[in-house]
Amino acid sequence: MNDFLRFHDQIFVMNAYRGILRRNPDPDGLESFLSGLRSGLMTKPEILGRLRYSREGRAKKVNIKGLALNFAFQSCFKIPVLGYLFHVLMSVANFPTILRNFRAMENSAFAQLFNQHQYLGELTETFEAKTDELRENIHNNMCELESMLRAKVENRELIALHRIVIELEERLKGLSGDAREQILEQATSKGVHETGGEGHHFLEALYALFEDRFRGTTHDIRGRLEVYLPYIQRSGVGTADFPILDLGCGRGEWLELLKSHNYVARGVDQNRLFLAHCEDLDLDVSESDAVAYLRGLKKDSYGAITGFHIAEHLSLYALVLLLDESLRVLKRGGIMILETPNPENLRVGSCDFYIDPTHRNPIPPSTLHFLMEARGFVNVERCMPSREVERPGDPESGDVLHDWIRRPPDYAMIGFKG
Repeated sequence: MNDFLRFHDQIFVMNAYRGILRRNPDPDGLESFLSGLRSGLMTKPEILGRLRYSREGRAKKVNIKGLALNFAFQSCFKIPVLGYLFHVLMSVANFPTILRNFRAMENSAFAQLFNQHQYLGELTETFEAKTDELRENIHNNMCELESMLRAKVENRELIALHRIVIELEERLKGLSGDAREQILEQATSKGVHETGGEGHHFLEALYALFEDRFRGTTHDIRGRLEVYLPYIQRSGVGTADFPILDLGCGRGEWLELLKSHNYVARGVDQNRLFLAHCEDLDLDVSESDAVAYLRGLKKDSYGAITGFHIAEHLSLYALVLLLDESLRVLKRGGIMILETPNPENLRVGSCDFYIDPTHRNPIPPSTLHFLMEARGFVNVERCMPSREVERPGDPESGDVLHDWIRRPPDYAMIGFKG
């Protein structure tokens, strides 16, 4: 039973359905159990017992150690009159323990508050020191960088460096007054473990330059993505009622391609340089984290969700959350497309994947296929966007290694909401 109890709220209810009934929860059941759990009218063992000892649960015959006695004990509280008296007696018996736990929590809270206060003071001193150091470094290097830019204005790498310098100047101007107070407030609200929400924007210009060099031109990317248009067409999505959402839209190649075919689509990214480029192209984009954006959307509100070269940047936990939220947001019959580097290509798996320092680890096709099916997608299939054809080698001809090197450098996993 403890395997279930370590989860909370919606994840707990969904795992209880999947573990006991071997299926995703129906909307009414999910809403009923979540309401009871959040209001305190139902406990986790009670929810597990109701699912396990329902007619459907008895048919599945899932053995949960420790549930029977616990569920019987919880059921005593539901007996009219006797259940209320039993609840009162248990509350009186547990009152000394509750009081002792409350005092312990109070002392612990004061101790944590004192430690956070002390750490916040240290953070303020460090912040001011780093600000002075940053100001001095910018002053020492501005003249040299600007002279280099004037001499080689057509050099793309130096232009990117100039954009970095401009960003640093703007950031330095903002590190005072209200901006400084806002950063410190964000640090306090997060347990003073971070220095604010602007850190991930620091290397945006550098990453944009990296994409230009290693990802390919926008023309090349649009050509590769055309292979997915038939899937969109067959799904009947991309309308005003069921638009397409592109997670990590980057420079907007996929959004441009969809717009040219009269599909309604919008994108989400965190790189402000990419977003500014997309806005120049009159594309509908927003600045947000992908999972956070999905959580703010209504259920069954999108026809398709796509993500090109985003999965390899996520932890397993974040990837599972992204799949769960995408399944919730998609309409019935909606499609999800995830493209990622193909580690079956020996060059990609051993070298090219690690050129991007923001990549976490390669995802084998069988792994991504399993994850999408396990989180509720149906008819999951694999698509090869590359022009290279996967052709097994003949062991007797000695060309097996050559064929593994020729395998497509990217693959996509495509799933549907049943």
